[in-house]
Amino acid sequence: MIPIGEKKLFLLDIDGTICVGNRLIPGADRFLNGLSEYGGDYVFITNNTTMSVADYRKKFAKLGIPTTSANFLTASVATAHYLKQKYGSRPVYVLGTDSLIRELESFGVCTTHDPEKEGIACVLASYDNELTYQKLTDICRLLTERPELDYAATNPDYACPIEFGYVPDCGSICEMIGHAVHRMPTYIGKPGTRMVEMALDMTGRTRDEAVLVGDRLYTDIACANMADISAALVLSGESTREEMQNSQYLVEYVYPSVKEMYADWVYGQKRMLLKFRNGYGFGTKNKRRILRGEPFSEGVLLFAAEKDTFRIWDKSLGRYRKSLPKEGISLYNDSDYNRKVTIQSPISIPLTLHLDVASRHMKRKKTAHSCKHDSQFSSILHGSE
Repeated sequence: MIPIGEKKLFLLDIDGTICVGNRLIPGADRFLNGLSEYGGDYVFITNNTTMSVADYRKKFAKLGIPTTSANFLTASVATAHYLKQKYGSRPVYVLGTDSLIRELESFGVCTTHDPEKEGIACVLASYDNELTYQKLTDICRLLTERPELDYAATNPDYACPIEFGYVPDCGSICEMIGHAVHRMPTYIGKPGTRMVEMALDMTGRTRDEAVLVGDRLYTDIACANMADISAALVLSGESTREEMQNSQYLVEYVYPSVKEMYADWVYGQKRMLLKFRNGYGFGTKNKRRILRGEPFSEGVLLFAAEKDTFRIWDKSLGRYRKSLPKEGISLYNDSDYNRKVTIQSPISIPLTLHLDVASRHMKRKKTAHSCKHDSQFSSILHGSE
């Protein structure tokens, strides 16, 4: 099993994993804001279709989490790609929220909520917090009187978590319709792998670098297993540890919440010793590599550079230290090509490590010196004993 600390792409469920209703799960803000500091990426892959990507961005902005459209792949987006590719401009009857319909139409899908419309190619069901009995009657009538129509649904989730507990989700609505018309839909969202494949293509990450994090065994974990990527179950939502132990699904990591997962990712392997400030302080100036950061944990920082000289810059003194700090730092050569800084106890003072590199070494060891950002540098060159 690949240690969680080596994962670089986190594919995140939202409801029950990051949020419960409009409230962040404790530690989720630190997790999301901290990932980019250490070279990690995240993409939300959610089966919730009641909100568009724009709606989600506004929601997370109110929660103090800045995001971009690239951080979201919803079942609505995956469904829009599926419908547009399969049916083109032919009408699709939609049982769903106005937000879902707007999202589908933004991708060029022709939608209708009129069961009498001519040329309907497909019937689509989804979670609908605006559900009425008339909507149920219309969709049952279409599926009964026109059995040749394709029948699809956004996701198979049975329950949607909210502040007081759960309410019926798309899977429950489809079960109700199925008992009436004796027909079940083709589900597009998780556990289908469409969103995972889209996320991998979009980020350029590999399967080994990715982990899918969610609270449901039959959607999130099943999706990870089907997509051949690692699965992390958080117990902050629907599933319990007992259900996991009795399930058929492969779960590689289990955490009470993303808070503990983040702590394990950062601290558990004692790898990230310097808290890198993203995009700050690493570059070339006068043939010198400069890395600024704040040590915060025990462990070893490994630099794979040839015959470099490490010097400790003490900001409080305004000069290089002639000797190493007394707080527990030791500096030694591991080999002709590696240098290690060992931190034996937390350091309270901010430090700067200067790596003096001769130009001939930079030409010869181009791989070791080609990184341009803190996050890239740390992800390639950090290590532990």
